[in-house]
Amino acid sequence: MAASVLFVEYPKCSTCRKAKKWLDEQGVAYIDRHIVEDNPSAEELFSWQQASGLPVRR
Repeated sequence: MAASVLFVEYPKCSTCRKAKKWLDEQGVAYIDRHIVEDNPSAEELFSWQQASGLPVRR
């Protein structure tokens, strides 16, 4: 079974809709998460930033 990616989105955002359409077209399995209704926790944000390897900017 293929792993799913977490897709954090704001459904009214046109860029989010385009990204979701691309994921669907590529057959990428994902778990949808509405960013307003289910905000990322501080721990998640820290973890994602660490995994990215990019510096934190203001």
